[in-house]
Amino acid sequence: MQYLAHVTITADDMTDLANFDITITYDPAVVIVTGTANNGAFGSSMNNLDGAASGTVRLMSFNTGSGQTGSDILLSTLTLKAVGTATQTSTLNLTINSLMNSAEGDITATLDNGVFTVTVADTPVILKGDINGDGILSSVDALMALQMAAGNIAQNLVADVSGDGNVTSLDALMILQASVGAIVL
Repeated sequence: MQYLAHVTITADDMTDLANFDITITYDPAVVIVTGTANNGAFGSSMNNLDGAASGTVRLMSFNTGSGQTGSDILLSTLTLKAVGTATQTSTLNLTINSLMNSAEGDITATLDNGVFTVTVADTPVILKGDINGDGILSSVDALMALQMAAGNIAQNLVADVSGDGNVTSLDALMILQASVGAIVL
């Protein structure tokens, strides 16, 4: 299951913004950029996501036409995948490598970095007894609990539905009962 968010990178109060080159860095233990979509008004996208797993992406445009003028101009939309746990945060640090007008002149700007916070909605809900993590209690989970009780596979406390600190055949039975609605865990 993936927990994705979309964040926009915008430029405010610009005159004739034709091209941009921006690097974004972040904590890859909290969030990872999985996709980018530049505003088509900026011509071709030359985005580089090779370093996304390490916490860095680069957004670039190649536009030979006129620039954009106005406030709140969309540069790019990032797709972010939450990989941390609830309440973890990562600063989204922006570095302007260049902003250029249609005459290839430099444009100066002030940055506003962002912050990504993993929310409870971004993190998977761990279902007690759901050993294989598919979101459903089933006989497969009960079988895995039996294998844990027998020592055939490593114990996982998600399987300890009885709450005694060990995975036993009682846990397997309770998971099986819950899978058919006979009990609620």
